[in-house]
Amino acid sequence: MIRVQTLDTEKLRARSWYTSLFEDFTRLPFSFKIGDTLYHGFNGDFYSVTKSSYVDTVVKKHAKYDIEKTCISAIHSSGIQITVECSYYVEYAVFEWLMRFKNTLGSNSPVISAVNAADMDFKGTSPVLEYFLGDDNEDQKAMKPCSIDLNTGTLIEFEPIGGRPTNFQMPFYRLFFGDGGAVISVGWSGQWKARFDAKHTAKCVHFTAGQAVLDGFLKPGEEIRTPLMTFLAFENCPGYKVTQMRAINLWRRWIIDCNLRLENGELFPPHCAGSTSWIYGEMKDATDKNQIEAFDAYINNGLNLDFWWMDAGWYFKNPKGEVPINVWVETGSWYMDTNKFPSEMSDISKHCAEHNARTLLWFEPERITEGTLLAEHPEWVLNKCLANMADPDLRKWLVDRVSSVMDKGGISLYRQDYNIDPLPHWVAHENSFGENRHGFVENHCVTGYLAYWDTLLEKSPGIMLDSCASGGRRNDLETIRRSVSLHKTDADYSRFEQKQAMHYSFYQWLPYFGTPVTGPGYSNVVEKYALRSAHIPWFTYGYDVRRKDNRYDIAREFEKEWRDTNMYFYGDFFPLTPWSNDLDSWIGWEFKDYNNEEGIIQMFRRDNSCEKEIFVRLFDIDPNGVYDFISYDGLPTVTVRGDELINTGLKIIIAEPRGSALIKFKKK
Repeated sequence: MIRVQTLDTEKLRARSWYTSLFEDFTRLPFSFKIGDTLYHGFNGDFYSVTKSSYVDTVVKKHAKYDIEKTCISAIHSSGIQITVECSYYVEYAVFEWLMRFKNTLGSNSPVISAVNAADMDFKGTSPVLEYFLGDDNEDQKAMKPCSIDLNTGTLIEFEPIGGRPTNFQMPFYRLFFGDGGAVISVGWSGQWKARFDAKHTAKCVHFTAGQAVLDGFLKPGEEIRTPLMTFLAFENCPGYKVTQMRAINLWRRWIIDCNLRLENGELFPPHCAGSTSWIYGEMKDATDKNQIEAFDAYINNGLNLDFWWMDAGWYFKNPKGEVPINVWVETGSWYMDTNKFPSEMSDISKHCAEHNARTLLWFEPERITEGTLLAEHPEWVLNKCLANMADPDLRKWLVDRVSSVMDKGGISLYRQDYNIDPLPHWVAHENSFGENRHGFVENHCVTGYLAYWDTLLEKSPGIMLDSCASGGRRNDLETIRRSVSLHKTDADYSRFEQKQAMHYSFYQWLPYFGTPVTGPGYSNVVEKYALRSAHIPWFTYGYDVRRKDNRYDIAREFEKEWRDTNMYFYGDFFPLTPWSNDLDSWIGWEFKDYNNEEGIIQMFRRDNSCEKEIFVRLFDIDPNGVYDFISYDGLPTVTVRGDELINTGLKIIIAEPRGSALIKFKKK
């Protein structure tokens, strides 16, 4: 699928910028202290400064691209070795780096502090910063886009809450300045920080970012790393909105082509799933038998599931004596409760496979509760409740245990949750040693978490991973590269206006994500508006299949239109209305496949909206072209000239409040 392409001038801009940042080893785009000395590069206090480079050509079924890999290494007079790993994506105007610090001597190093993985200036007039709030199921501001004019000399700082990287804040930014801009990512699966300081008189924005706290000595042989700092360069186009749309889609193109985890060499296809989480206490009251019966309820009513979703509560509290759980949150053993699942779920997976469906299973290895198997290993537990992912023995145990469960059960998709704020437990564990080292436990646990996932994927290369953290609270770039986000929030999925607003924002950063159709306890059994609000790359039915009045005919109609249009989700994304999560507005967007000059439009008229029609302006319309618009709501096909679409816009009618429109368009 052809999408918005990087301009040659943008490639030249990125090349020039990247080269200038790394051409002088004494002045590099990061900073740190060793002892009392602040460094912005490698001066005379460093010896054995080396640089090596090579080009890595990546060939995928959907993309081929070159990455220039560069490694800069220097050893400080104290014995601290610093390695900078850089990647430059030639065709995408993207570059990134991270740093590693290692103590090469046999004694403790001097204190390392004030570590900024990025410490650099963006020079240009009229700076504007776009940022997004993170997941927050207690507040209707989740994923809200925000914008601030930095031209007045404003200073603004960002941190998530509690150690999960997208909890209340997102680590992704669009900075517009001068005649161009940058998309910025702080890639850290823990507590990061970012600061934009606009120096108005100097016409620049000073940017720093890194792990929020990192201050202390390295033990002999110890190594730590910084967040991954990523930058995409773009140029201004005529009109701010056009520039913004290009920035959105250049980022999406790079994420899709170069970052998303593939399945059998292909992009992970859109999928629909079914689940009984809300009728069987997650999986606490589930069995082999009732899962097969529930799956059959969907199949027998004409729905074609791609996955069967099995969530929390399938395990013993402790396999010693086969102690059952009382509630699903009693995590820390990961042995199948064979009283409920005598086949260890293999019967479920085999039955689903007969209908071309696969199975998904939930784990939460990082939260450990009292009385479970892992709680009996205090060396593996921080502050009596958080897994010490820095421990290689724990990681090996988890890989072996998880792989065993997945293999025996025939499970295809590993779902990992994270229902605990880790930061206070990392800090408490550090304080218990009194070593005056801050941020080191976090650093090792974050790198250990990534190592655990990498080892799990090595051992079971065919599985897919789902990242969950009380919803969408761990969706940083390092996590995105290894997984998909199928449960993007713990907010009420029946609050459709909020769900639509989150989708509007999510599409700008993470092209593949999921949603249940409704939340637990929703009274309307099967409803078109709810289904249309779940018309995204992955959706999950969660109906009470024991009810006889479910309107499966509505679901069948929805599934047909979803399968007819879901190929466009990997195309370019264009918001067509302002962001909103109230009941009075319309909201909608467009997906476009440039290869075939076609796509879809999704629009929602909310419960209290008085407007029956609106005009929207599509993007990159050929003024000399003619376009057909085919409605999935029974309205006649409309043919509109390109110049009319540009000058007037496309009229969209939704006759009643709490309604939606799905329209396919194609250039004739």
